[in-house]
Amino acid sequence: MKRETPRLDEAVVMSGYTISDRLAGWFFRMIETSNGAWMAEGTDLWGRQVAHRGDDPDSALAACVEDARIVEAHLTSASS
Repeated sequence: MKRETPRLDEAVVMSGYTISDRLAGWFFRMIETSNGAWMAEGTDLWGRQVAHRGDDPDSALAACVEDARIVEAHLTSASS
């Protein structure tokens, strides 16, 4: 039996994931994990998550956004 996943509160998500202008419905954040090492993380309001690490914050964020696009494309094709 499938369980419904509750939608997360957008204000709560945005308090931790402050980058919201890259992909509709997704929220991202950047964390410097050590000197010159970055982790980009993203989530949507249904709790799906993506992450990417790199030594350039812009590249890490771009790769993370692309991962989120892939998740969205998969979900769109699966529901068709």
